[in-house]
Amino acid sequence: MLFHEARPLLPDGPLRQFAANGFIGVGLFYVLSGFILAYTYLDPRDAQPIEKPKFWRARFARVYPVYLLALVVALPLFLPWGIQKLTASGMIEPTKAIVTAVANVALLQAWLPQTVSQWNAPGWSLSVEGFFYLVFPVIAVALTRKTNRTIALWAGAVWLAGMLVALVFLVAHPEMWRGGEPADVTTGLLFLKFVPPQHLPEFLIGTGCGIFFLRRSSERRPSLGSPAAVSMAVALVLGVILAAPRQLPYPLLHSGVLAPLFALLILSLASERGPLAAILQRPTLVLLGKASYAIYLLHEPLAAIMYKTAWSPFRELDPRLRFVLYLGVVIAVSVAVLYWYEEPARRFIRNLGGRGGRPARQKSQVALGPVPAEKSG
Repeated sequence: MLFHEARPLLPDGPLRQFAANGFIGVGLFYVLSGFILAYTYLDPRDAQPIEKPKFWRARFARVYPVYLLALVVALPLFLPWGIQKLTASGMIEPTKAIVTAVANVALLQAWLPQTVSQWNAPGWSLSVEGFFYLVFPVIAVALTRKTNRTIALWAGAVWLAGMLVALVFLVAHPEMWRGGEPADVTTGLLFLKFVPPQHLPEFLIGTGCGIFFLRRSSERRPSLGSPAAVSMAVALVLGVILAAPRQLPYPLLHSGVLAPLFALLILSLASERGPLAAILQRPTLVLLGKASYAIYLLHEPLAAIMYKTAWSPFRELDPRLRFVLYLGVVIAVSVAVLYWYEEPARRFIRNLGGRGGRPARQKSQVALGPVPAEKSG
């Protein structure tokens, strides 16, 4: 929400720069998703196949109800564009409208980046997650048969491959070395930002970290260093990187260049020790963590309704007051959605075919963020 709505309200300086880099939270989301799926579904001592239909049903129950609700909320904003395209002469514009609608409903829009921003833009990352869910039962079980060293080598190699793609793009577009958002968004940049395979390294790094964490926990081996010191140090480094006046190149940030730091932060927080983990275990933050999936998907359509519709009573308010009210509305709506729609819908869908995957482990009470992969069967 800071990235999309608060940047114009912040003074020039580190805080505004940090908000401008808010999009890298999607990379953290992918690493964390891989970690939590590994923690939920894998047993490092037993690399048995995951029951794919049950796994996919459980994932569908977890992500799609709120995703569909967000599309419905955003529908009045999408319809004028869609109707304009459908009623245009020729075949090209009507086809664009139909393809965009079908791609968004079917969670395929990340494969067609031109369709990403027309309905509910944050939903593109769920399209990428859908790809991860498709490959997870095969890739993750294969990884559990490997040593930690082999997993680290594979994750590092895949991460470097992703960086190589971004570097090749930078060679072709040297003006983007300076950092910051590009003035012109090319088709190549759209594919670099959105196409699911480009984000697979982040997910695999998270999955590998989850397997590593499970192995060390089952062997009762000590953590690597002090979790408190590691989490604070990594958070500080990330803060400095993201708030610095000179940014890393935009294509690198979008391709997971910070994924190793995210993985280290997640590993240290997973121990649930230290001041940062203690803060994230506070009940209010745990509740916000649970509601954060709905917050993530609903914040843009709610902002459009509150900020842009002609009948909105919020349009004429002071921008800072409006943003505070906007935060309150988004959080209140998302918590209500969590308890009165998201969780009941998830239980209903899961009960249609039973639970999938392995038995759930005890949930962490650390508020880690909007990851639609919690231990829900």
